[in-house]
Amino acid sequence: MSTLEDTVINNADTGDVIMVEGRGFGSQLIRMMTGQQVNHVALIEKNEQQTWVLEMTARHGFSATPIGLWFRRQDREKKYLYWGMAPSSFRGGCKPMRDKLAEIQRNPPHYSFWSLVTVWWAQVTRSKVPHRYVCSTFVREAWAACGYTFDQTPDPGDFMRHSTSVSEIEEYDA
Repeated sequence: MSTLEDTVINNADTGDVIMVEGRGFGSQLIRMMTGQQVNHVALIEKNEQQTWVLEMTARHGFSATPIGLWFRRQDREKKYLYWGMAPSSFRGGCKPMRDKLAEIQRNPPHYSFWSLVTVWWAQVTRSKVPHRYVCSTFVREAWAACGYTFDQTPDPGDFMRHSTSVSEIEEYDA
């Protein structure tokens, strides 16, 4: 594990994000369609016992993974990872965000191909989309619970721009 991974594990807080710049075909397609550097965003949630990576993926839908395990699983394909610190106004979470995350974990949202197509279209046209969950809209909902808003449906790259600081974690190459 890299030193920066340890730094993220020890210093990340609820509301922070991890962004992924994958090299697989699907990752490249998402970046091409959105014109962004990263193709995936996941949310960090920290509680008294553990730090978690919460995310929506096409393969698994909603998942909550301990952060150390999440990093170990990233060795499977070539990718770059970035840690984005949430805006200071809600870094560490807020009660509505924590309530929203607890609700999502009790009743995980569905991730469908149609949701992905609908959200991609909204991202490409820079418009708002009806409520659908993919990685970026999941994180948007968490940030929105603390009052943070976006003018349009965010794509993963928007979180890179809206984070107070972004650090490259490391390149993974299996």
